[in-house]
Amino acid sequence: MSTEKGNIYLAQVHSVAVSYRAAFVDYGAVRDGFLPFDEIENKYKTKRNHETGERIIRRDAVVVVQVKKPAVAGKGALLTTHLSLAGDYVAYLPDRLPRGMVSRKIEEGQERERLQQIASDLAKTYRASLVVRTEAAGQSAARIEKDLKKLITLHENIQAQAQKRTAPALLYQEGAFPSVHVMKWLKALFLKK
Repeated sequence: MSTEKGNIYLAQVHSVAVSYRAAFVDYGAVRDGFLPFDEIENKYKTKRNHETGERIIRRDAVVVVQVKKPAVAGKGALLTTHLSLAGDYVAYLPDRLPRGMVSRKIEEGQERERLQQIASDLAKTYRASLVVRTEAAGQSAARIEKDLKKLITLHENIQAQAQKRTAPALLYQEGAFPSVHVMKWLKALFLKK
């Protein structure tokens, strides 16, 4: 099974290592993934650590995880339950407080202010947390909104798949759908011939 960065899986917690402040998770790879406590959303934390009283995840819990760092040389992949879905113009951060942000790579000025207003408006309208990406510079508000709506629908589909499947299972493969930029490049390449 591919463990590419960005892939999303339905996984099951194999063990909880309080001393490491992490859980080891079966998401279908050869080695269990490493899921630090600070990468676990509160909705998955149902048990109390008897020593510290901290809420932690329980063994055998089923979680939706995303690969942050792929597995390397004997180490399992670094996982998170804080999902992030990247579109052409927007990165959508589901299950977070609504907030509209703009990529730091977009310099100060009118375009940054315009994109910040679009991001804020979309965050309020869709009650979503999002980051307007660098590629959005010069794009219309409608085009940016369309990209966000596509990502919200994708997240809903991932959640629906998680309800139907049994862990471990691949729910989303990063790069499975070509971006607008890749499609434009391919179209230009083939039209030249």
